[in-house]
Amino acid sequence: MVDPGSVDGPPPRRGSSVGPELRAPDDIRTLGLPRIDAHAVVVDADVDRTWAALLRFTTRRLATRTPSHTDRLLRTEHPGGFEVYATERPRWLVLHGGHRFSSYAIDFRLEPQDGRTILTATSNAAFDRPGGRVYRALVISSHAHVLATTVMLRAIARLAEGTPQSSAPTGRSPGP
Repeated sequence: MVDPGSVDGPPPRRGSSVGPELRAPDDIRTLGLPRIDAHAVVVDADVDRTWAALLRFTTRRLATRTPSHTDRLLRTEHPGGFEVYATERPRWLVLHGGHRFSSYAIDFRLEPQDGRTILTATSNAAFDRPGGRVYRALVISSHAHVLATTVMLRAIARLAEGTPQSSAPTGRSPGP
């Protein structure tokens, strides 16, 4: 596994049609959510195993049904902070959510590369709710968001690779 790093470049490509109830990832832009950053990790597993690990991680840790103490404190719109917004197996998955300070989305992209997978997480968020500027300073400017994204990508990679969990911090992040 390669350490996650910042990823710059063009915005994500438009996905193919996924059905009337799901939208393509470029619709994040139409929700008015500006890009925050993108991070990537090279996973030592093929795209199908990485996809399965991404689904397992997002459904168990991020898009959960049981609200946590953090969810109640931040008044998240969805238990766990996120819900699945759109998906195209096994190429991309978009989660979105919001809480009392911001609206946000994470766009996961999977790109096969020589039997391995490049997993990229692009974060988009608007901090236009009361207290949003202070929250942005606490989470984004302090680099807590970078740490949370790095931990998340590494956890997904470990799941895909079948390696045991390390002592890295775990838990749900309610989003940017």
